[in-house]
Amino acid sequence: MEDQAPSPSLHAFLETRADLEPLGQSSVVQIQLPSTARSQRRVVSTSTACSNEATFIRSCLASASSIYFSKSHKYPRSFLWRVLDNNKVLELRSIDLSKDDGETKEATVVLQLGFPNTIRKGGVALADNGEDVLNVFALTKSNELFTLTIQTRFFCDVVASEEGPERWCKAFKPSTFTLSNPHRLIAGSPEQLVIALGDGRLLRLTRRSGDDGSTWQELAYNDGSWGSSLRGLVRWQGSNTVRYDGTVLDHNTVIAAEFSPSQEHLLTVCANHTLKIWNLEKGSNVFGMDLLGQQRGPQDIQKLMLDAGNPEILRVFEAEGTIEGDEYYAMTYSPHDGGQFRVWAIRDADEGRRGVRFLHSEVTLRPPDPDSNPASKVVWKMVDFKIGPGDRGIGMHLWVLMRSNKRYKTYDLKFDLEDLPAAWSSKWTSAASSGLDQWPLPQPGPYDARDAQDLWPEYLLYPGRYSHAMLETAVSIYCSARKLDHAIDAKITLRNRMCSAIAAQAALQPVKEEEENSAHFAQYRNVMQQEWSLLYQELQDLDKMTWQVLTLAFDDRSNMPWHVFAGGCAVVRECSRLEAISHNAPAVLESSIGLLETRSIEDASGLELKLPHELAVLIQGAAKFRDTFSPSFRRNCQTRLSSELWQEPIYRVPDRIGNYYDNCNFGEEIADPAVSDLKKDLRPLGGFDGLTTDHFLAVIHEMPSVMAGQFSGLTFSKFGLKILAKGAQDMINTHAQMLFDLTVLVVFAEIEVLGKETLTSNLDTSVVFMALVEQLKRYEMMQWLAKNNSTRKEGSNKLSRDGEPTHTILETLFAADVPPQLVEGRLQNYPQISAGYLNPEEAAHFGQGLPFYYRHIYQLFQSASYPSHTIRFARLALQLTPHSSSIEPDTSLLRSLFHSSLDISDIQTAFTALTRLPQDNQTNFVPRMVNILLDLPEGPSRLLDLPWPPHLHGAIDRYLADQSLPELKLPQKPAISPERQRKVLAAWRLRHGDFRGAAAALYLQLQITQKHCEKPGAVPKSRLGGSDDDDANGTGNRKLDEAYLTVINLMACIDNEQDRSDNTDGQVTQRGGAWLLNSAKGAKRRVVTISDIRKDWQRELDRRTVVEAGRWGFGMETRNEDDMDLG
Repeated sequence: MEDQAPSPSLHAFLETRADLEPLGQSSVVQIQLPSTARSQRRVVSTSTACSNEATFIRSCLASASSIYFSKSHKYPRSFLWRVLDNNKVLELRSIDLSKDDGETKEATVVLQLGFPNTIRKGGVALADNGEDVLNVFALTKSNELFTLTIQTRFFCDVVASEEGPERWCKAFKPSTFTLSNPHRLIAGSPEQLVIALGDGRLLRLTRRSGDDGSTWQELAYNDGSWGSSLRGLVRWQGSNTVRYDGTVLDHNTVIAAEFSPSQEHLLTVCANHTLKIWNLEKGSNVFGMDLLGQQRGPQDIQKLMLDAGNPEILRVFEAEGTIEGDEYYAMTYSPHDGGQFRVWAIRDADEGRRGVRFLHSEVTLRPPDPDSNPASKVVWKMVDFKIGPGDRGIGMHLWVLMRSNKRYKTYDLKFDLEDLPAAWSSKWTSAASSGLDQWPLPQPGPYDARDAQDLWPEYLLYPGRYSHAMLETAVSIYCSARKLDHAIDAKITLRNRMCSAIAAQAALQPVKEEEENSAHFAQYRNVMQQEWSLLYQELQDLDKMTWQVLTLAFDDRSNMPWHVFAGGCAVVRECSRLEAISHNAPAVLESSIGLLETRSIEDASGLELKLPHELAVLIQGAAKFRDTFSPSFRRNCQTRLSSELWQEPIYRVPDRIGNYYDNCNFGEEIADPAVSDLKKDLRPLGGFDGLTTDHFLAVIHEMPSVMAGQFSGLTFSKFGLKILAKGAQDMINTHAQMLFDLTVLVVFAEIEVLGKETLTSNLDTSVVFMALVEQLKRYEMMQWLAKNNSTRKEGSNKLSRDGEPTHTILETLFAADVPPQLVEGRLQNYPQISAGYLNPEEAAHFGQGLPFYYRHIYQLFQSASYPSHTIRFARLALQLTPHSSSIEPDTSLLRSLFHSSLDISDIQTAFTALTRLPQDNQTNFVPRMVNILLDLPEGPSRLLDLPWPPHLHGAIDRYLADQSLPELKLPQKPAISPERQRKVLAAWRLRHGDFRGAAAALYLQLQITQKHCEKPGAVPKSRLGGSDDDDANGTGNRKLDEAYLTVINLMACIDNEQDRSDNTDGQVTQRGGAWLLNSAKGAKRRVVTISDIRKDWQRELDRRTVVEAGRWGFGMETRNEDDMDLG
């Protein structure tokens, strides 16, 4: 017999995992099924808080689980069931990926059915008749058979399950169980069940259509031998028995069974390594044979006993028309003799060995070996296998799940039934596992701006990496082990609780007193990193238990296999061509040309055809090169590359490459062994000399630019959106990492190889670098969408709370039925395809780089009246806009920065923004700037100290002069009194050497003060800055004397020659637009000289002498009120 051992397989499939967190708030319905007491029902919150590992295992991890695919074509039709809480709770939920386009209901309700007694292992079965009813059967250790008739609407509406369980839950206790213990339950239809008994017999239960399951008709079968009839009466424990789940099983006990397509026969595999076929109508065993077709003696039975806990070793399938006369086929698996599959062709089961035969008996069909190393001692076990139907036996699929401890691997064989041996040896492919858990752990460096408290929460809380229940449990275990419960506030968010717990534990670590502060800080950072690593280890322990594979499921309608785990599930999808290239070794790709599509990638760009294994050499060589980087160097490269993506190019591409090389310090960070290994990895392409531009562009070309947008009449369900977003997340991260690796390789090749060697290279690094940068821009945007959660509840504007179901922005966009171009980055009309998430103004900033991003953010803060945040992001937008770029700071940005700065009295920022405005617009903003300055305690001095540009001097002078005029109705209320305004105006003119203007400003104040002294009752002294009793103590006269002295001193400083030239025509040229008294229209003007002012002061002194002497006249001298110019 020829031994067919599969060759190393190609990774052609990729799994996409999804946890089983509820999809809606308060969508878990717990129902206690009735026994002797009344039933209970309650709706619980979706958050699952477990205080320890045992509680987590009991509440979140299944001891048994599988997926049932209904015969119905209506939604929902895919149901995942699992047994929880020490085998006392049966959980049911819908995991459909899609539904009809017109279907509005969502099957998000999770049913948790509590049983009065423990559910038996192998005691759960589901069946349906293609209607809107799911029939669930469960055997408990109290030997009760529960029949649950569940309407599918229970999964769509929480209220629907309010109907009392007494109406849809019935219990029945078969009388046969008084003599024999049940072992396994098999459902052929809602009306027919078969129970394998521990004594080797079969119990057939039937009911009429429409019965509620409270009664069943019983019929027990045995194989007709004397021993079997006696076993039904006497329990005995001989050498040919095995213990399982607390009971003793006879060697004839059925451990696996499946109905024939017509349900007239039952095919079984017994513990004694035999295949038996039963005629259910006659109640007789019509066929029996060893699984490998060998003759076995009674002494061999114990050696060949099969594992009673592995029922997935038998499959029945149809392949009509393959071989004339065959009705159906069966495939069995035997773990003995190295493990073998057998195909059985059944023509007429009632004819015994004449009607059943081996197919392809000339070959030995062994399962694939995940570890083909002969020296390896790892033992792999076949856990489950499924058969996908083909067309008349052509294009069938065999899916095999192998497991070793917590490791697993799934294989697929595409074959034609008649040509199975030829395909067996060379056409196996396999599925690669999810790559999210393969990311490097955060390792902050000593000089990084972000420490462990920033990097670790971002890593652990990445959407889809860990479930909320897993995170809560790990934090609880961590805190309980260190007695930190008092340091954690349950009301704060999960992220803050994690950080608080780590910080509290790190603060308890002893610090050496003799160390310096810098050493203390370094030690503290190290302790923080260690504590986060310990929390991560707690999560990893829970994660390994969660993703322990249980079984394999297959949907015949969609031809899609599923992995079922203890705490989740995963669809196994076909790899894209680029994913297959990245997940397979070049040698495997080269030997599997027939299994992987090798289409030409020639297009309008004229790229040369590159085979998959050539691209694999480049991609995997770049990935290995990146793995040699230190964590700090890798992080530095990523940070500087992200900055490079969104800067406007102001240098030539070769200069940009050189700057990136120097800034990242490639020369010091990359060791010679890494370079040697890189050259060795690239040797299949001819080393660096063999690299071409087409190699890199071919990889970029393989990345999808659009997704299939054909209308199928279906739409995604919520669970389907979760799976879709998770698959897109994996794809985005994989491609982004690939682009980064290639970019680093191109930079290194340009400087270290092409820059030092004289080569005739076909690699244009400038073209490749720009192509990679443009592609990285798209993927960085998509990574942001994939890793950030929406903060709003679904269908509401309210913020989601901690523990409530959240969705990534990417998933939200999928849910909004946004065209695939958004996900893949080819955005053309943002407002239209963003489903209303972007308005035209926002769309103008979306995807245009950091300057536009910061402009958008500052506008949001400006509209919400947060000036400090507006300033921050407006300054960032200005800083990231190169002056030589075509994108110049627009007037609106500078205006916003100016006004927001003045709102919080940030004078320096406001002044900088003002001076950057166009000169034509600057004078419009002078009044507000001056008003804010004068309103500050030290405002006048700051007004004088600022380096105002010369063209603004006149505007400031005119504004101050306008504010100092008496009896003038100004458009806005002055910041200070007119008297102080005149003093500021004089100080401003003095600072700029204008003595005449300063004298004019103070002469105006002198005239006003003179008036009040002559008419003390006319105006209160409070308008002059004093009190109403100033005259009594001489304060008013003293102010007037000071005013005269100040004006006289300023007049004395005026240059004589300038004075004469200014007064040749009897008028004074106004300096800086200085105003004097606001005289009536047509009043005459006169020149005022220093001698005139001295005369006025002498006249004032004489007036005081007359008043003090009591020599009052009949009238006072009237002063000339005409306008005057100073001379």
